[in-house]
Amino acid sequence: MASSVQFSTTSSATIAITLFCILAAITSQPAQAQTFTVLHNFTGGSDGAFPLTGLTLDASGNLYGTTAGGGRGACRFNYVQGCGTVFKMRHQNEGWALTSLFSFNGSDGFLPETRVAFGPSGALYGTTIDGSQQGIHQGTLYRLTPPAHICGSLSCPWTLTTLHRFGSGNDGWEPLGDLTFDDAGSVYGTTLSGGGGQGGTVYKFSAGVETILYNFPALNHGNDPGGGVVFDSAGNLWGATQSGGSNSSCGVVYMLQPTQSGWTETVVYNFGQTQTDGCGPNGEVIFDAAGHYLGTTISGGLTDAGTLYGPSPYGWSFTSIGNIEGGPSTGLTMDSAGNVYGTTYSDGPYEEGSVFEQTPEGTFISLHDFTGAGDGGAPRSNVIIDSNGNLYGTTAGGGAYGYGVVWEITP
Repeated sequence: MASSVQFSTTSSATIAITLFCILAAITSQPAQAQTFTVLHNFTGGSDGAFPLTGLTLDASGNLYGTTAGGGRGACRFNYVQGCGTVFKMRHQNEGWALTSLFSFNGSDGFLPETRVAFGPSGALYGTTIDGSQQGIHQGTLYRLTPPAHICGSLSCPWTLTTLHRFGSGNDGWEPLGDLTFDDAGSVYGTTLSGGGGQGGTVYKFSAGVETILYNFPALNHGNDPGGGVVFDSAGNLWGATQSGGSNSSCGVVYMLQPTQSGWTETVVYNFGQTQTDGCGPNGEVIFDAAGHYLGTTISGGLTDAGTLYGPSPYGWSFTSIGNIEGGPSTGLTMDSAGNVYGTTYSDGPYEEGSVFEQTPEGTFISLHDFTGAGDGGAPRSNVIIDSNGNLYGTTAGGGAYGYGVVWEITP
């Protein structure tokens, strides 16, 4: 399966108890000696505007991402014309160059808000929130294939194939969250809403056919899965929902287990049990070396600005300056040493978000506080790490033209 993580025998109840019991012992540190660089300022034209998700790294160190607006087509997002783009960034001379791989036109999708992922044969897979220019929130699953022949130009458009259009019957609407693959090359993902229970779905796409693995049926089971799913070593799928559950509809961490009669959901943790565990998990779940799950919530916590949840010594409540739901709006990334990295949307001294790190020892470090000006602002991006320890991500706004940036932090 996609993950080789071995789960420990620690019970979910024990993990829940330890989520935030050591907050008082954790010390926050200022940013270390890091260099922050803007690699690209989006112009709102053919290069796109408003990257609302993070980046994907290939083996050669190239970066891939999407923008929600800009490009071509009659769609409009935040008053900018264009239906969104998929882009690639590669090293060129002493800097970076951006190539637009594809621009959506509305009929083939609009608002790509999911990270692209490499699947079989080097193709890129992703989803769009809308599937038409009418703005109906149904969405598409697509595949982008590179040119059949070597292209020597920076402008080498890829070929898009629409694999599935959501919104037909009970197959779900608004696909969000990262995609994942099994060993056979089948695609797994989630929809934020729709489905048989109208609370979202977990789906599988294989050999041209979409199969609904699970319909979120009721509040106590969680609903609105805003992040994707990931495999554990036993073949179970894990994820989180933004709402539902048994505590103030603050969401759940869930596990789907394959059985002879289908996939069975187990609610592993209900958020809202305490004043500090958070509300609204909005990104993918990751695992540490011991098999414990970690993630983020966009609100709740000590100041209602979101949390990092996980076993001791992980766990942190973000500080808000007059903001509600200003915390992390996407998932975490862990390096080989066990440090976790992420972004927040609107906290920090400038209320424009931040990039953070938390060490395995429990030290919380702010790596960069966005100003909303030339360095960007309001990141909704995950953080990715290359082989040299450099960090990369995007911001949804700010930059030289106000349409967001691609950034790098080097050690």
